[in-house]
Amino acid sequence: MFHVPTLKPIRRRLHSTSWRANRRNFLAQTPRGEYVRGEPTSRPSFTTRLDRVLFYPDLPESNTMASEPFLDLATLNLNDVAVSQEEIFKVNPQRDEFEQLDRIISIDLEAGMAVGIKTQTPDEFWTRGHIPGRPLMPGVLMIEMAAQISSVIYHLKFETGGKKFFGFGGVNNVKFRGSVEPGDDFIMVVRAKALRSRMAIFEAQGFVDGKMVFEGEVTGLVL
Repeated sequence: MFHVPTLKPIRRRLHSTSWRANRRNFLAQTPRGEYVRGEPTSRPSFTTRLDRVLFYPDLPESNTMASEPFLDLATLNLNDVAVSQEEIFKVNPQRDEFEQLDRIISIDLEAGMAVGIKTQTPDEFWTRGHIPGRPLMPGVLMIEMAAQISSVIYHLKFETGGKKFFGFGGVNNVKFRGSVEPGDDFIMVVRAKALRSRMAIFEAQGFVDGKMVFEGEVTGLVL
């Protein structure tokens, strides 16, 4: 039988003289604008912030500001071909609707960084249902594109020849800051945060017309 902890000791603390005396300091010292159970607020209530401190001590504070771009997009030539789609196919198994990468336009294996591009056409499979009348590239496909570029970096860095299966392990700190629509050239910049032969973590930033519309981390594992 599971034991459900009682909140009575906490309530007694809330009504104690010492707790009331420190309440003002507690409110003043607790950061504003933080995420509690995934809900951002400009000024969390005392009860909400208490809930966070007691039950979610490791929950990160919110960060609504976009990260600094990894590189100056003005230095890129979108017509360059550092890794062709045919070369991508040799290491990445995705085909048909899940070909989320036209080519790599820049790559630096020593730095573990690459820039990929995909022109979103009116014929993309998601345009009919996501969303009717206002087609928007699904966020999961932005993550997929970042993962595919990460895979290219991994395979070329370790010269696997595509013989290893570098699978998707997870995502972290993902934020969607804008939309990607048919006709857009979606540019994805990916750099390695940790790059080892069995596991790697990559940071990714996606851009449309110079504006960051996506950022996050993807983890890859050899399966």
